[in-house]
Amino acid sequence: MEMAINSSENIFQNMLKNLGKNIDFTPKFINGRYDKHKCPNCGEVLIWEDEQGIEHFEECSCRRKTRFLSKSKRFEKLSIIDREENKNTFQNAVLTTDIEKNIYERAKKFCDGFEKFKNIKKGMMFYGTTGTGKTYLANCICNELKAKGYTVLSFNLSGYLRMLEDNFKTNENIETTMLEAVANCDLLFIDDVGAEQISRRNNEGVSWREEKIFNLIDTRDRAGKPLILTTNFEPETLRRHLENNGINRIYSRIAGLTSPVQMNFKDRRIEE
Repeated sequence: MEMAINSSENIFQNMLKNLGKNIDFTPKFINGRYDKHKCPNCGEVLIWEDEQGIEHFEECSCRRKTRFLSKSKRFEKLSIIDREENKNTFQNAVLTTDIEKNIYERAKKFCDGFEKFKNIKKGMMFYGTTGTGKTYLANCICNELKAKGYTVLSFNLSGYLRMLEDNFKTNENIETTMLEAVANCDLLFIDDVGAEQISRRNNEGVSWREEKIFNLIDTRDRAGKPLILTTNFEPETLRRHLENNGINRIYSRIAGLTSPVQMNFKDRRIEE
């Protein structure tokens, strides 16, 4: 019995010594890379090593989604107007004329090809009289792009100026925070440009509001990203409005960031 036990122990010890001898632990390189660590949730590669032994770090899809949701929530908190995500969509739009259908088709193509428009920093300026659906269409674009994974910041220009004024004494960094968001978001939507009240404050014809509007548009222009804008004024009338209020440098930047789209329809608010 004792000999049998000793024999079993010897066999077991030999197995331990030989364990792994026939297993190749050399990293398997596929297309010049060896995947070292994968995300436990989505299974995508987080760390891989090249043939020179240099490690590379990747961001997996679930981490990208988490980062996007965090950024998106931050921009939503800074947005001043409600985009009515469940109502203002291309699918819910009621189009009664061929002109409307063409404009909405153009807006949809803008969303589908947004990467191209980001590269050429070109958005749209929807102009027309009150109640023609300018804000609705702009909201459709914003909501469509958000659903595609882009970050969107939106506000009414008058509301933006009022927010800066109301919070200036309690939060001196509010403009800096907003301008950082203006520069970083994928799409900026400014609603109802031209309806804001601008007053002159000194002999040089410069007002606090003029300065803030210029900072806003100039920041977006320097960021080199597209802008969506709505106004009741025709482009030339908007230019004169801004220049008459002392903001001579803004319209050229708006024109550079947007293509004008006229919305000359019946006032739907009256119809409703």
